[in-house]
Amino acid sequence: MSQKTFQSQFPILEACMNKGSTVELAIAVHQAGGYPSLCSWTYNGRSKLMQKDLDRFVEATGSNCIHLSFELHEYTDAEVHSIVKSHMIPTIEIIYGDKNTFRPTSTEQELTADVIQLLEPIKALGTKVFKRIYDNVDQTMMDQHLIDGFCIKGSESAGFTGHVSVREVFLQQKAMTPNAMLIPYGGVGTAEQVKEYIDLDAETVAVGTV
Repeated sequence: MSQKTFQSQFPILEACMNKGSTVELAIAVHQAGGYPSLCSWTYNGRSKLMQKDLDRFVEATGSNCIHLSFELHEYTDAEVHSIVKSHMIPTIEIIYGDKNTFRPTSTEQELTADVIQLLEPIKALGTKVFKRIYDNVDQTMMDQHLIDGFCIKGSESAGFTGHVSVREVFLQQKAMTPNAMLIPYGGVGTAEQVKEYIDLDAETVAVGTV
């Protein structure tokens, strides 16, 4: 794996955790050689606080290599665009769909339109976009929604979970979308598990609660 997208010493992403992904942890993860994250859920809709912590991270580390997680409709499109553009953030994660949010979802057509409206300007910056999933997504929807890859959660993941293991969803998604960048997102706590997923061509491996 080249780690061209997630540029860190180790192929380990700090999984985006509600209230757990703080700027202090992000700085520590960066210093330890991992790829840090901030999660919009931590800020209870207060985008200015997220921007403030992002500014603090970049000032402390001299790096913009951080993964940002946003729930669709939690902030306005303009707020998300401003946060991502402020430091040309390389990667973001977008959370939407029936299993990903407490907020009511739109019709499929409306949802697709909302996702495209949010992501088109972000993709124009060169930012890579990942969608958090529990069930497999086909190539058609991936292309329609401008997705570069997937953060894959499963039965052993914290927070919202699925009924199928991360590994099973990972392998099925790899078969369905062979060019997608895939990140296993839960149940990983040892170097052996990280290596196993990297050997399966994971882009990086997310570690959270542990």
